[in-house]
Amino acid sequence: MLFYIIKMVIIMNIVYKRKTLYVYLKEDIDEALASKIEDRVNDIMGLYSIENLVINVSANGVENLKGFETRFNTSHKNKMVIK
Repeated sequence: MLFYIIKMVIIMNIVYKRKTLYVYLKEDIDEALASKIEDRVNDIMGLYSIENLVINVSANGVENLKGFETRFNTSHKNKMVIK
C-alpha cells in the first residue's frame, strides 16, 4: 500500500502597510487553499496584533473566501475587504 503526502503551496505576497495586512493571491483558490490561507493569515494577524485585512484575489477565488470573510468579520472589530 502506498501513501502519498500532498503539500499545498500557496503563491501569495503579503505586505504590511499603514496598520493593514495586504494579501495578494497569485492563483485560483479552492476550499482547501482557502482554509490554509485563513490559518496562515490568522497566525500573522494574531502574532502582530493587526486588525485590518485586505485580500486581493481573482474573481474565481472570491466565493471560496466568503466563509473566511464571515468568520473574520465576526471576530474582529474591523472588516475584511476582498478585492
